[in-house]
Amino acid sequence: MPAPEELPKGRAVVVGPPQRPKWVTFQCPSGCGTPLLLSLNPERRPRWSIDRDWLGRPSIHPSVRRMDGCRCHFWMRGGRVEWCKDSGGIFPEN
Repeated sequence: MPAPEELPKGRAVVVGPPQRPKWVTFQCPSGCGTPLLLSLNPERRPRWSIDRDWLGRPSIHPSVRRMDGCRCHFWMRGGRVEWCKDSGGIFPEN
């Protein structure tokens, strides 16, 4: 797994074998720079799933909601961040 300072800005990194990925990690898109680590393990709670379109752009389900720090709430669809109205502040566009 990449160290937080090694995460490429604006890119999600899937960790684990393609047939059974374990995590997806990326920098918080709010601009705060916090590395996010989401479990893809179907046996864990909470858990997320990731799909890629034909261009390789990720969609993550369900939404991601940070309850600490910047308190943002967003969807990642087709490699773009879609902010939810209940996010804790004004965040940058993609």
